[in-house]
Amino acid sequence: MELASTYELIRDYPTASKYCDLLMSMSPDALNGYLFKVDNLVKSRGDTAAAWVVLASLPQQDETAAHLRWAWLLTLERDFQGAINALADLPPIPDPDQTTFVPKAQSTALICHYMKDYIRARAYFDTALVLLDGELRKRPGDHRIHSALGIVYAGLGRKEDAIREGKKGLELYPISKDAYAGSDRINDLASIYILVQVHGS
Repeated sequence: MELASTYELIRDYPTASKYCDLLMSMSPDALNGYLFKVDNLVKSRGDTAAAWVVLASLPQQDETAAHLRWAWLLTLERDFQGAINALADLPPIPDPDQTTFVPKAQSTALICHYMKDYIRARAYFDTALVLLDGELRKRPGDHRIHSALGIVYAGLGRKEDAIREGKKGLELYPISKDAYAGSDRINDLASIYILVQVHGS
């Protein structure tokens, strides 16, 4: 599993794919091999059709991680309503990990934004804001929440708040502290600048 992940991170996709296949053969009931294979197929050659075949073979189709991959692939294929439907039954904060803390409402808002359904996007961004505000009161030093807040503020057109929170997330967890998770904070800040530019244009 770690070899598959590491080779993917250094963009040696053929070797990563080899270890994904090995992982699936060794542990056919574990999800990680399948999910890494999906990521590898999309990141290496944008092959969503092959990724769907792998997802269809998942041993546990009702897992949160599976629904998140469905939504991701559907978004890439511009089936935005299908992506929203894939997220619908997930918990309010699906599958947080060491690098991400993304409310379902935030993901749904971004998909609505891609659809140019800005009224519905704003309603979901507002929902995400309430949830993230509550979480930040519990964990004010959580870099993931600051970055997520920055994206939500950007979606709501609150440029200064968005950039402040994005920078705060990166300040709390810079790439010099963690080259893996710190890169997500950079990506989030880049997304914030894109979103505020869209709202400012």
